Amino acid sequence: MLRRPFESAQYTSLAFGQRCREAGVRPSMGSVGDCFDNAMCESFFATLECELLDRRRFKTQSEARMAVFEFIEGWYNPHRRHSALDYLSPINYERIQQTESLTASPTPSTKAGQLQIVRSPGLEATMSRYLVERIAALANVELVIDSEVVLLEGQDGVLAAARWRHRRSGKETRRNIRHMFLFIGAEPNTSWLSHCDVVLDQKGFVRTGTELGINRPALATSRSGVFAVGDVRAGSVKRLAAAVGEGAQVVAAITPIWPRQTISLSRKGSDLSDNAEPLPEAE
Repeated sequence: MLRRPFESAQYTSLAFGQRCREAGVRPSMGSVGDCFDNAMCESFFATLECELLDRRRFKTQSEARMAVFEFIEGWYNPHRRHSALDYLSPINYERIQQTESLTASPTPSTKAGQLQIVRSPGLEATMSRYLVERIAALANVELVIDSEVVLLEGQDGVLAAARWRHRRSGKETRRNIRHMFLFIGAEPNTSWLSHCDVVLDQKGFVRTGTELGINRPALATSRSGVFAVGDVRAGSVKRLAAAVGEGAQVVAAITPIWPRQTISLSRKGSDLSDNAEPLPEAE
């Protein structure tokens, strides 16, 4: 994270520098007389202002935060081309650099590699294009499609090998493997939400915000007071950082209204009562 001081006097402040180090923030400033201190940062803010802020009007701070987040994670990093990066997007440029680095100087983990076995004919049906491209760009990952694991071999609880079968041809392959991770897939486990009046899309992801109406708050579902963030949300960027950011947006949006709403739980802990007496405040 880069943080530029707002006041010129802070550039040489020892207290300011110490506080940045404590917070894990690297100040965006260089040597004396260096005019390139904030060149990249200023370029980004100019792009943000020109392509987003000057073209839209936001009703709330929460809406503005979400728009900036979606601009960075949904457009700027994965798709927008940069002249300083050979007219590639930041993610594509990073992918190429990583691939070239692995090819030029393979590490032991690269030689060992990773094997990914999926039952479907491909990853596109259940995963976002971003994740598919990221996996395809890894030189040390081998993808086996339309197959399923049929046998594990080992001794004393230690895995030694695995055998998988191609679902169409029936051909079986055996390979020495020491570790295996089982992923449940990218299908959203949201069938239970159909009984809660929460609208889903055709693939089972939760619809939120403007997908449900012009005046619908960002990240809000079809049911009042219920929000969806992260991978389960339709149209979301399938990244951990995105889920964390969206969660923070929801917390910031609903925190101001908490004191005005009181919900009491019955002694059974399962029923909600709007007419029950308020819970006593914690000391």
